[in-house]
Amino acid sequence: MCSSDLACTNLSYDQRKSLADHQQNAALYYERGLYGQAIAQVDKGLELDPDDYKLKSLKGAILLRSVGTGGTQDQKRLDEATRILTEVYDERSDARHEPHVLLNYGQVLQKRGNRRIGRAIQLEGDATRQANEIGRAHV
Repeated sequence: MCSSDLACTNLSYDQRKSLADHQQNAALYYERGLYGQAIAQVDKGLELDPDDYKLKSLKGAILLRSVGTGGTQDQKRLDEATRILTEVYDERSDARHEPHVLLNYGQVLQKRGNRRIGRAIQLEGDATRQANEIGRAHV
């Protein structure tokens, strides 16, 4: 697995330099809220090293930040952010993670939990309405 370490042996010097550039550019775009450009840089870097910790965790963070309040696209982004951040989290022990990874992983789990609670409340309301309708039909 390679990260920003330019001594990584499975990539050429030029590839390692390019990877470091993509990491840096992606982080700058992310900090400025330019998520589309950040994702493009992340994806280019992941083409060089698909297991790059920094880029994978940044991609998960970008997807998490781009999730709105609902909709199919939001659910897909949340699912993808969850998959990526879980994968990144599972790669290391808690003590070896960057704090931002732990924060983003916690936030994605919280967001998924909130969505599930919202859905459960919606289903409970639907069930109550149906039970009331059935009750009125039998009276």
